[in-house]
Amino acid sequence: MARINRSEVMDAMKDGLRLDVAVDKIPNQLAEKVVPIFNCKERRLILVSGITAVNSTSAIIFTTSATKRTFIIGAVLSYSRDAGATSTSSYINATPFGFTTTRTILELRYNSGAADRNAIILTLPQPMELKKSSNVSVYNATGDANISAEGIIYYYEEEP
Repeated sequence: MARINRSEVMDAMKDGLRLDVAVDKIPNQLAEKVVPIFNCKERRLILVSGITAVNSTSAIIFTTSATKRTFIIGAVLSYSRDAGATSTSSYINATPFGFTTTRTILELRYNSGAADRNAIILTLPQPMELKKSSNVSVYNATGDANISAEGIIYYYEEEP
């Protein structure tokens, strides 16, 4: 049997298994078929930023850190417009790591005419790293009359 010699592992097993040291014996050996599994990933603080762009304007949702690595994990784009609005789309732009220009990461297209509202949600299967010191923005394309689009980004930051 393998012997556990690190106090950090013993403490993690005691805490993870909720063992009471006054009653339970903390295992210091592993049987051949008993293998503890530890989640070694840090828990991340998920940040949420959002803003609304009105008519044919754009708005910066947030600016990535100049020193930390920033990763998008999801986004929400929604719009609401009056019947007279002629805008044809609303979108969120960001600059992925390794790129020099922005890219559209989420877009809603619609026909002019009737008043309506809609929303779309994007959950990324893998986090997308963004370029440092770059803007993530929401836009309305050629919006006149009353249209508003809200962009929300879910992201986290890591030390380099």
